[in-house]
Amino acid sequence: MKYIAYKLCFQTGVHFGDGMLNDTKSTFCADTLFSAFCIEALKFGEKNLQNVYEKFNSGKLKISDGFPFIDNELYIPKPLYTVESSESDTKDRKKWKKLKYLSLEKLEDYFAGKLNVEKENDRLSKLGEFEVRQSVNLRNEEKSEPFPVGIYHFNNRLDCGLYFLLGYEDEDDRYMLENLIDSLGFQGIGGKTSSGLGKFSMIPQNLSESVVGKLEDTAPDYILLTTSLPKDSEIEEVLEGSNYLLEKRSGYISSNNYAEELVKKQDIYFLKAGSYMKKRFTGDIYNVGGQGTHPVWRYAKPIMLGV
Repeated sequence: MKYIAYKLCFQTGVHFGDGMLNDTKSTFCADTLFSAFCIEALKFGEKNLQNVYEKFNSGKLKISDGFPFIDNELYIPKPLYTVESSESDTKDRKKWKKLKYLSLEKLEDYFAGKLNVEKENDRLSKLGEFEVRQSVNLRNEEKSEPFPVGIYHFNNRLDCGLYFLLGYEDEDDRYMLENLIDSLGFQGIGGKTSSGLGKFSMIPQNLSESVVGKLEDTAPDYILLTTSLPKDSEIEEVLEGSNYLLEKRSGYISSNNYAEELVKKQDIYFLKAGSYMKKRFTGDIYNVGGQGTHPVWRYAKPIMLGV
């Protein structure tokens, strides 16, 4: 399988749901991106939607979560693996605990305990800033209803944004997905896109042969780069000896023709990106709908980095 990174350069602020409307995350999970692809594909017909689903379901296309980039430097979640640092005092241990992401190119320094954590944290602190914006609900003609919305703004002066990894087998599939990404950039990704949030332009970035090898080769251990979930037949063997965190994935079904009322998706717990795994797994695309007019898919197939 071939791999490429797609950098999303945001022209507006973003809102990625974190349970409360007045809060937001600065990154997104792969299932959010997959849902956006499906909604965008449906605009070009049911056949296009089915094609997107089949390519991902068969494993011919794979995606990671959205992670930060600064200039041409790509970051991944700090692995859930304890390293012995040469800096042993309490102050320095707090710096290591604060670290959320590290440069993909500095992974070996991290495992050797030689990463300059203060420099890494300082660079990441310039990624962007959080804002709470007051909006108004005008659906009630008699009384306006103000409400706060959490928005994250990426630092465009330092060329900051989010990227995701795409794994693909056929060039035609890659070009098909690039068209969807371009179209999605005008629509926006995340919440409150109707208010103009989440709009971006896309820049492809090639990966080094070393990184591609780690994404494909068998290794003693793996870092999970997609918030995802093994199949029932895989889960016991996959979790044995692994270090992982769970993330609850929920939300509402955005389809206009699914049901007459707004319907909540079934809650499901995934393994969080950054989990340190002992084995690769296939994962699946799960139906989290109910009794509506069509299935509602949640993407849960992983990209894993061998270490």
